[in-house]
Amino acid sequence: MVTIAKPMGLHVTSDYPGPFSPAGVTVAVKDLIEAAREDLDALVLVPRRDIRSVKGRIICKESCLYVSKFDPLSTASPSSAGGSFWPELVERYLCSTRRPSFVHSHKLSYEARIGNAIAKQFGVPHLITVRGSSDTNSRNHWPWTDRAYRDLLCGSQKNFWLSVWAQAFFASRIGYRISPGKDIDFPNAVPAALSTRMGGRSSAYNPASLVCVCRLDDYQQKGIPCLLESIAAERQIRPELSLDLIGPCSPRNATAITRIVASLGLAGAIALLGPMTRQQVMERLHGYAGLVMLGERETFGLVYAEAAVCGVPFVFLRNSGVDGHHFANVCGIGCDRMDVPTVRAAVRELLEQAPEIRRRIVAARGAGLLHTLTAAGQSKSYVQAVLSTLNLP
Repeated sequence: MVTIAKPMGLHVTSDYPGPFSPAGVTVAVKDLIEAAREDLDALVLVPRRDIRSVKGRIICKESCLYVSKFDPLSTASPSSAGGSFWPELVERYLCSTRRPSFVHSHKLSYEARIGNAIAKQFGVPHLITVRGSSDTNSRNHWPWTDRAYRDLLCGSQKNFWLSVWAQAFFASRIGYRISPGKDIDFPNAVPAALSTRMGGRSSAYNPASLVCVCRLDDYQQKGIPCLLESIAAERQIRPELSLDLIGPCSPRNATAITRIVASLGLAGAIALLGPMTRQQVMERLHGYAGLVMLGERETFGLVYAEAAVCGVPFVFLRNSGVDGHHFANVCGIGCDRMDVPTVRAAVRELLEQAPEIRRRIVAARGAGLLHTLTAAGQSKSYVQAVLSTLNLP
């Protein structure tokens, strides 16, 4: 019997666990690659910028090439002196015996310039994921980068919009127009082991208890001061209202948050619970009336998907995070602005409508509308998009 080789993707991502990556690096890209392995083979290039490494370091291990370099993008452009650096490196360490069927760059402002050079060298399709937090950040946008980003988005075969809200940014900034079939809304997903384990949980919850899960070390960017003021205002008519804060937080930042809590008279109503694993978070989510997360320029916020899978409603900030994704309107309440009256109104709406939103989530889950938030659903959508790009059944 003849064995037909699966299509093989070369993934270019700096957000991948490895020897040069920070301890808290996201695992969403790794989850996607692993979930799709039944249908797609994978190689991974992990370019990391390291200002301490002038000569650069290279480690090749288990189909992954980890590169630490002073300025990876200096060799990403074909017009630069080292324009062939990345294609030659990949061919030497990863693709000496088999060429990729496609290249998938998991960030526009960074990896896509490297991935584009590699895709052109091998003559294969280039796919791009757009991540709002980094790809819309002002530090990555200059007059001379607008054309480069436009050429990348227009020249790719597929664009996966993890941050749907970023579409308006690129339409305004570089005039990019969304093309149905090419541009795909593509949310992050909950790993199979976690989503399966959450099934059959009790629907009982505390109707006056809310939770926020985020990096509390970034508490200003995550909107924690405004959220705390909003909770204090709403407690004037709901004195039983409480909020748990979950996430990594240094002693210095914990002290700063505690001072805000004390100044608002919220002692006893706010609990700093520290960091938790994804499983621990999902096991707790069921007991809350809802999740409130208001990070500005949030790329996605995987905890939103985790809340939806758990059947828990949430509040999200417009033009950030999950805004624009269909499931956000099913499972959540959008907050138009980061100010106390608006956030308070969104919190009140969540508390009042929690039972109805929970019923809506159950109905959507039964109709398969939340399937893309699971590893199986996301993988199916991704594999279909890749195969259609390669003109394969």
